[in-house]
Amino acid sequence: MEKTEWTIGRGIAVAGKWIAIAIIITILFTTVVDFIGDGLGYDCYERGLAKPIGGETDEYGCLVATGYTWNETQQVCVREWEK
Repeated sequence: MEKTEWTIGRGIAVAGKWIAIAIIITILFTTVVDFIGDGLGYDCYERGLAKPIGGETDEYGCLVATGYTWNETQQVCVREWEK
């Protein structure tokens, strides 16, 4: 059996393979997470898939417990004291 010499070039080649594998795993993982998490992330409130934590909403969707009320002029939920 022949003794294999570890050279800098061979070490870089081996490290490069592991880096490539790590990149592929990262891409696959983030793709799967994005696919599974679709509709369960930041936009779930807009889609009506989740209720907000910490309180009920009024007929306009304003979080009453946090002080939001519907402003007819601006057509948006606002905290009157923050104006």
